[in-house]
Amino acid sequence: MALAAPVSDPNGLCNIHDSKGNCWVAASGPSVDINMVFPANDPREQAIVDYLSKVEKDFQGSTELGTLDDPKPAQALDVTSTGYTSGTPATGTRTTVLKVYQNLGGAHPATWYKAFAYNNAAKAPITFGTLFRSDAQPLGTILPLVEQQLSATVGQPITVSQDVGLDPANYQNFAITNDAVIFFFDQNQIHPALEATEVSVPRTAIADFLSPGI
Repeated sequence: MALAAPVSDPNGLCNIHDSKGNCWVAASGPSVDINMVFPANDPREQAIVDYLSKVEKDFQGSTELGTLDDPKPAQALDVTSTGYTSGTPATGTRTTVLKVYQNLGGAHPATWYKAFAYNNAAKAPITFGTLFRSDAQPLGTILPLVEQQLSATVGQPITVSQDVGLDPANYQNFAITNDAVIFFFDQNQIHPALEATEVSVPRTAIADFLSPGI
């Protein structure tokens, strides 16, 4: 199958593909390395390309190029992606989750996620607002499960403040599978002691809140 290019790709992020057909960007210099791999022919490929074009532009605008004679601290942008599906190709969902690592040469590199979920039947993106029924209040159920899993992951009790844990803004990045909805949290997003992490919430725990067809 021929690989279709996104409608707009001003930086040529999909000009080159790897052996698996993914869009692949690789560039390196004396002090700067860029590596990005993400799926081609994703139903939300244009949105992914638009997002990564901005990420790359912002990174390039913040880096300091060095030379062999005048080296600068190592700076890196690394983007990987993971795909998730639920249901059938015709009526289920498909999600691509980008994991972005950015090091601008300082002591504190950053890691964050960006998810792109898609409803195959509706042929439309899935947002937090359409993931759940309009009258649903799922976070009261989800937050204790998040705290439980995070505590198990780090080996000590983790309590997320209510204003953070019950704020839908902190649950915008998610992937849908047949068994769970996986929420992705950026470094320090919901707790200052946490690196970028993910929490899998069983569908059985939130089935009554999910929109029909999800």
